[in-house]
Amino acid sequence: MISTNKIFVYRLPIPPSVNSLWRITGRRMYRSKKYMQFIVDCEKALEGQQKPAIDYNFDVEIIVGRPSKRRMDIDNRGKAIMDVLQHLEIITDDCLANRVTMMWSNDITDCKITISGSAAH
Repeated sequence: MISTNKIFVYRLPIPPSVNSLWRITGRRMYRSKKYMQFIVDCEKALEGQQKPAIDYNFDVEIIVGRPSKRRMDIDNRGKAIMDVLQHLEIITDDCLANRVTMMWSNDITDCKITISGSAAH
């Protein structure tokens, strides 16, 4: 069996905080307008790019441009990214992530995602 190391790099909009992904009305839970707009913006950002449907264990590095100087938790941004990667069929299931590394950056204004892993052939 040959193992091939694959690396995929994507640029996406800054994800919303996990606190603003869902809304509840009565017994119904649904995606917020902000979350739906993020998904649409990601679809547009990735038009024409390779969507590999990664179905093997992978590592992902998520670098998020810091949107302001106020205090924010970096881990609140991961859920939206992992879910949109699955929605866009870049990964088949976010449970395949072995390691998720996240960091803020003052050097970018969007979100840079690097996915790496070994696909066995």
